[in-house]
Amino acid sequence: MTADVGNLEDLGSRACILATFGRHREAIEVINTALWRYPDDKRLYNNRCCSYIQTFDLENALADAEYLIENYPDFVKGYVRKGEVLTIMKRYSEAEKEYRTALDLVEDESLHVRCLQLQLLQIISYGFDPYSAWKALCETGSVQQSLRLLKTPYRNYEHVVNANFYGETYFKQIEEGSTFSEEEEDDDKDDLGSIESLPDLMKKLEIKMKESVKVEEKAMKDRRQKENVLAGKKIRKKFPNRQDKTKKIIRRNKKKMLFVKCDEKPDNILTVRNK
Repeated sequence: MTADVGNLEDLGSRACILATFGRHREAIEVINTALWRYPDDKRLYNNRCCSYIQTFDLENALADAEYLIENYPDFVKGYVRKGEVLTIMKRYSEAEKEYRTALDLVEDESLHVRCLQLQLLQIISYGFDPYSAWKALCETGSVQQSLRLLKTPYRNYEHVVNANFYGETYFKQIEEGSTFSEEEEDDDKDDLGSIESLPDLMKKLEIKMKESVKVEEKAMKDRRQKENVLAGKKIRKKFPNRQDKTKKIIRRNKKKMLFVKCDEKPDNILTVRNK
């Protein structure tokens, strides 16, 4: 016995086989035929939405997803399909909302992963690199706080994270009834008042540069002195009988070395000849 052509299961399996082999347009035609005969089956709208997504027909895919959400609000796949379409359209915040709605209906780990990926994509869309976006998201847990953290002028925004932590402890102490003392508030005011203007900072920078140059010159002098001392030690080891400025080495032959006394003036140098 052959299956009836108008059977829902037969049409559904035929569309599934066509979609598996990548023939999504033919699968859409089969699903349209099935919907003409069985217009109340939500599975057909879901499968047709998947095929529309594969063919990048986003308008029809979004229309099917919204139809599912409107007529079948308890059907989780309607929100998932709409989230997929909005993700392709780069409407990441709206897609995250749809996945959050699906999570309210069904607790699924894959939906949590998709929400996390969408949060990361939202931060990257503002021009930040994936590593810093992921780090900020792990530290804050939300998109807005991550963007606020990444837009700070600090190179290492760990100070801001610490400031947020101390701010939270401060408000917790206020809720519990204990506050900081007035002396600490005065210290904070002094810190704010100690912020200097740009010319003063430039002057201090010039002074520090001059001091660093002096330190480098002094270090160079010390190195030269050490090198001279080491050179003198090497000469003394080579010629242990040499006296200071009283003898001069004259190489007359390769076999003999004669030491000749000399005065301080170069004109009174005594010469010695080989016998």
